[in-house]
Amino acid sequence: MFKFIFLILLINLSSYGEDNLAKYEAKIIEKIVVDITGKSNPKICVIDYPSSYIQQYALSLILTNCTQADFIISSSDKRSDYNKPILVVGSTEFSSHDVVGVVFWKKGRPQVLFINKNIRKFDIQLPEEYRKYIIRKEGTLNVKSDS
Repeated sequence: MFKFIFLILLINLSSYGEDNLAKYEAKIIEKIVVDITGKSNPKICVIDYPSSYIQQYALSLILTNCTQADFIISSSDKRSDYNKPILVVGSTEFSSHDVVGVVFWKKGRPQVLFINKNIRKFDIQLPEEYRKYIIRKEGTLNVKSDS
């Protein structure tokens, strides 16, 4: 009986951790997009990322189609034909010329990096607090994420 109760508690605690991770990730996405666009309710398009996280935890972001979006959020580096800035979440591998930033987890901590060349391409003025996360070198990231 004790093993059964312990197993139930363990399952509940692990799902609580995943929910918290989704919450923090959505809040990080929200902060970045709001700060970069300068809009209180920016429009985003979500590709290959759970839109339910955004709807539940990032309440100031408005989900829309990619042609009307200010930003695209994606968990992969699919080629975009929309000429919109892309924030890749959960991966450090990308090749698209539209990826302006990546958000990933390393050792249980969120990491944020911005790609200088693409920031300039979209004429994005990063707030001072983000400037220390700019990657100035070209090429792929040499970082392994937790995912």
